[in-house]
Amino acid sequence: MILSDSSVDGFNPAIAVSGNNVHVVWHDNSAGNSDIVYTRSTDGGATFSQPINLSNNPGTSHHPAIAISGDNVYVVWHDETPGNFDILYTRSTDGGASFVELTKNLSNNPDGSFSPAVAASGNNVYVVWQDFSFGNNEILYTRSVDGGSSFPEEIKNLSNNPGSSSDIAFNPAIAASGNNVYVVWDDNTPGNHEILYTRSVDGGSSFPEEIKNLSNNPGASIDPEIAESGDSVHVVWQDFSPAIITPGKVDIFYTRSLDAGTTFSEEQKNLSDNVGFSDVPAVASIGDNVYVVWSDDKSGNHEILYMKSTDAGTTFDPTLSNLSTNTAVSHAPAIAVS
Repeated sequence: MILSDSSVDGFNPAIAVSGNNVHVVWHDNSAGNSDIVYTRSTDGGATFSQPINLSNNPGTSHHPAIAISGDNVYVVWHDETPGNFDILYTRSTDGGASFVELTKNLSNNPDGSFSPAVAASGNNVYVVWQDFSFGNNEILYTRSVDGGSSFPEEIKNLSNNPGSSSDIAFNPAIAASGNNVYVVWDDNTPGNHEILYTRSVDGGSSFPEEIKNLSNNPGASIDPEIAESGDSVHVVWQDFSPAIITPGKVDIFYTRSLDAGTTFSEEQKNLSDNVGFSDVPAVASIGDNVYVVWSDDKSGNHEILYMKSTDAGTTFDPTLSNLSTNTAVSHAPAIAVS
């Protein structure tokens, strides 16, 4: 099913689900410049509404992310309309039927803010992004405690690392459940890019000083994604360590916590483990089921591959499903489960 305008390129989709409602956002230039486009299904994905333009501004709007809680739908993206790239936000309070509130600028910083991610739990809404305003790239964070109606002035620096390079911290991802908020990103402060992690146990009010290195591999580890289900926390990323032994071999790695993010297992699983290039993974979980998708060129062109676990990540079904199966490049998958 093609959700976007087939006459233009659509990029960077994100998806969220609740019950029979499926919400999808992406960016494309169907309006004449790059804007954030949204559609929803209220019948479990069988049909979708006419797409609407959420950003609808003169600047470039990229990299949307979406989260839902009850009837509230939250969308964030980075946008250059304010004069430099900032993190913009909008919400729907009627399940995505309408977005009528004024768009908020959450970062409002003097330098570039990019690649936001959003999560929601109850009335709390959590947003993270990468930001150059501190002289090097840091992971910044803000939250709302009133269902996304307002965000505080305070913005926290979660990475706050000592490096001075302009490409220190990248691509944050966030998940939340109850009072627990989990954040991951890739960071080269340890000497090469690693997957770093922190959590809050008080609804995002504070984060501990300790930051964990989840990958700690000889090769670069980038593009993490995170999902939670109960006390299980699942993290996937793209890892270049296999290329040290087999040039060109890049795989999807996985690790988990079974104690609500307090500790992570020493073992990392290589989920793709093929001769080609595997990248941009995404993960979702519900109960003991864990679902992972990524882009992979093992068949000769980039396809979307899928794998699942039914025992909270202890084992994964070795059978890979090819979800795209077409002759063109398929890339940047996203996944959600309800």
